[in-house]
Amino acid sequence: VSRNQGFIETVKSFENFGFNHEKKIGVVGINAKMQEFNAAIGIRQLESFDARLTNRRLNLEKYKEKLTPIGCAFQDNDQNSTIPFVSVITESKDLTAVALNKLVQSGVEARRYYKPLHNQSILMQKSEISGDLSVTEDIYDRIMSLPLHDSMTEDEIDFITDTIVRVYEE
Repeated sequence: VSRNQGFIETVKSFENFGFNHEKKIGVVGINAKMQEFNAAIGIRQLESFDARLTNRRLNLEKYKEKLTPIGCAFQDNDQNSTIPFVSVITESKDLTAVALNKLVQSGVEARRYYKPLHNQSILMQKSEISGDLSVTEDIYDRIMSLPLHDSMTEDEIDFITDTIVRVYEE
């Protein structure tokens, strides 16, 4: 408890990986966002966990069916996670940029994945880069996170994948 708003914001960023409001790491933090109320909801959600996870896996496969043929790639073993979103890597950073722009303009909450750690200013001050990170940079430029949620419909997935396919065709 504090009356110092700056202190409160700093402490809140500690619990969210150190991210500030711009999603840039401002301090070295951890993932400590779980509160008791959220834990109680999580325990309740376990009752339907298997069915929800099965649905997420089926929706992930729908993404793959539509996007793999145009050259998109997916993370190995992604179906073994809880699939909070779908990570897709395209063939070029230009395709990624255009696809993300079209999706966001259409109201789809798609985004780039987090900037590589060596580009986070707070970590740049506390570390030394040893070697070439061009592969990391290339992957960041070509990867996007697509939405996946429990109530997602096939029509929604079709809209997202069709938008990306159109970018490839253009």
